[in-house]
Amino acid sequence: MSWVTWRRGAILALLASVLVVNAHVRGDGNGYYAWLASAVVDRDLDFTNQYRHADPLFRNYVVDPAGQARPEQLTPTGHLINQWAVGPAVLWAPWFLAAHTYVVVSGTDPQDGYATPYLRAVASGSIVYAFLTLLLGIDAARRFGVSANAARVAAVLVLAASSLLIYTYMLPFHVHTSAAFTSALFLWYWISRDGAFKRTDWMIWGACYGLMGMTYQVDCVLGIVAIHAALKSWPERRGNLVIDGLVFAAAALVVGAPHWIGKQIVYGSAFATGYRDEFFWWSPRLLQTLFSTNHGAILWTPLLGIGLIGLWLLRRDSRILWIGLAAVIFYLTIASYQNWHGLSSFGNRFFISLSLPLLIGVAAVADRAIRAGRAGVLATAAVGTLLILWNGGLAFQWLSKMIPNRGPVNRGLVIGQQRQVPHLMTIYGYRYFTDRANLIAEIERRDQLEQSRYFNYR
Repeated sequence: MSWVTWRRGAILALLASVLVVNAHVRGDGNGYYAWLASAVVDRDLDFTNQYRHADPLFRNYVVDPAGQARPEQLTPTGHLINQWAVGPAVLWAPWFLAAHTYVVVSGTDPQDGYATPYLRAVASGSIVYAFLTLLLGIDAARRFGVSANAARVAAVLVLAASSLLIYTYMLPFHVHTSAAFTSALFLWYWISRDGAFKRTDWMIWGACYGLMGMTYQVDCVLGIVAIHAALKSWPERRGNLVIDGLVFAAAALVVGAPHWIGKQIVYGSAFATGYRDEFFWWSPRLLQTLFSTNHGAILWTPLLGIGLIGLWLLRRDSRILWIGLAAVIFYLTIASYQNWHGLSSFGNRFFISLSLPLLIGVAAVADRAIRAGRAGVLATAAVGTLLILWNGGLAFQWLSKMIPNRGPVNRGLVIGQQRQVPHLMTIYGYRYFTDRANLIAEIERRDQLEQSRYFNYR
């Protein structure tokens, strides 16, 4: 397949997928989106107006039936809590502002940040960031000697056979698509220069790090690859590395300033996250994080296992070793987290941040298979198709509440219900395009019932 044909197909897929995206703010997405809607529309960071638009579970947690802030949810500065990062709001700002301009100029009501033009614009922006993540991943994979076709196959699989699918199209106001993009941008910039940085490179890379950090704080651990960059740069810049490091840090701080300012206003401290969760560093849930029926990353998303094999195949490249180290540190961090399972999560949503390393690994395996000849091509097509069908069916079960969004699932039940998915998908698909509001409301009622019965455990 030529690059021109691939590019045209990708653009068409992007445009078509905008029609599918679910422009509905739900769960954590309410917190991320509130930073933007409140700052632009109300010109303050009082989130009361924004949280009144939230889905029932979120709204009832932060405001009372009269729509007033619950006293126990107020911060020391008198603001409603917002533990979520500011970065996604920054990334969504161009899309939101374009919609806001249209709404104001056309006189469309309401001009509150929650009318359809706003939501569809921002949701479409999330799709664009997902596609940019895949493009960065394709370029990165090519730099490790992987063929163009293998890299493109991997891109399709990462989108269609991983958790990225759900958080791009069904939950676009969550952080994870933005996190996938910012972490991909950070790692790609380093990969593209093979770690040999000049002063300007350190500044740009620092800006990428600041953007990644303020989008999803846990992704900061990926900064371990900066040691590789310093070691590679040492022969030529040994007398300048201290200044280079300061430039990197300064750029990161400047770009990350919206996060620090927002937290200072809301919590009274730039360093307050608002999270009350804990990390248990001495008792990480190592096996459960990967293989538990409670959103174990590899069990729910087998493509991750293939990605790990692919990274092993490329291990002779020092950059892959550092990517592996960064991934291990990320994994240990998530395994040590109180909510390692992600609570209401499709698969283990935290690992979406590693979409670029996943794409590289999957591309390496696909490349080996394709180079093996016709049998390898057929095997790649067969395995890829099965992974996409599995992920799609599992996603439907999760979205429609055939399986619980929280806690462990019954593997036998999941497998058995996969056969029912094609028929039910037709019914739900029709309602999604003809009666979406009522369908979402019905699913949210089921979600409220599940939440009332759910007991969280570490």
